Amino acid sequence: MPLTNKELENIEDMLNVQLSPGNWDSDPYMHGMANGMLLVYCMAANIYAVEYKEAPEYWKKRSARWMHYITSKRLRYQIAQIYIKIVEVSLHITIQIRDPNEPYTESGI
Repeated sequence: MPLTNKELENIEDMLNVQLSPGNWDSDPYMHGMANGMLLVYCMAANIYAVEYKEAPEYWKKRSARWMHYITSKRLRYQIAQIYIKIVEVSLHITIQIRDPNEPYTESGI
């Protein structure tokens, strides 16, 4: 069912707010929200060429610093230790959930 002009105007108003400076470029989540809203608006308005927003240049610099930080040897070791602990706890819980000799109940436990 096609949208009315009023509904299309409402979507356009929301899109304009999202595309204002300080909204779409504030963080990656809002950037993705803006691009998603652009897609929805273009689909509703039968516009076949969507012009998505590119990520701001300063995010790329921030990402490069973060990647350098997380690739440090000590942090990789700490992440590996946390992952191993999560796997150990998961296995322990899985083993203790249910005795295979007991009948199955509605709760599954």
